[in-house]
Amino acid sequence: MAKHNNIFSLIPIIFVLSAYCFVCVVGLQHMVGDSVWTIPPINSFYTNWSNSYSFYVGDALYFDFETERYDVMQVSRRDYDSCIADHAFQEFREGPATVLLMEQGVFYYICSVLDHCSLGQKVTVIVDQPPPHSSPNPAPAPTPSQPHQPPSPALAMSPYASQAPSAMEWSISLIGLTSSCDGYHGLVIGWFSLMCLALHISFGYF
Repeated sequence: MAKHNNIFSLIPIIFVLSAYCFVCVVGLQHMVGDSVWTIPPINSFYTNWSNSYSFYVGDALYFDFETERYDVMQVSRRDYDSCIADHAFQEFREGPATVLLMEQGVFYYICSVLDHCSLGQKVTVIVDQPPPHSSPNPAPAPTPSQPHQPPSPALAMSPYASQAPSAMEWSISLIGLTSSCDGYHGLVIGWFSLMCLALHISFGYF
């Protein structure tokens, strides 16, 4: 019974780590053009907008447009330059549309309605990996004069001490694992770790 009760004490930790992984994968949402997706006042409008921002894996593009009046097509570089949408990789015909940036690379989007693309309604986005998290300073090494302290009797005599780490040890391990999450991979690693934790505490797996 005590072993099964341990899982309930981990519920707050699971919620915190779930929220942490969600933040890692979602990133920022960028409204394309900082306004509605439409024919721009100048042909270079969306190019200038894209150059003023940094885009990372896990971010999202938000295209705000009216359905049937505009659309969004992800195309190749050649089709982007030629304003052709016959071989689009992705089609977003209902507005508004949110496009997740889930991998590194250069992505091209155009509006395929009439001659909107040739009038400048197209945008190029360069997506990079998120910058690495700053590592904390290492803890100072203990001085030689400090003797090694044996574990306390209560900890050494714990019936599960040799079988399963404590909830705090698990939380520290998981936080260390998810602290380097980048986009989709961070979400997968975080949830897999949480499932392993729940199975281990509940049934003794892993």
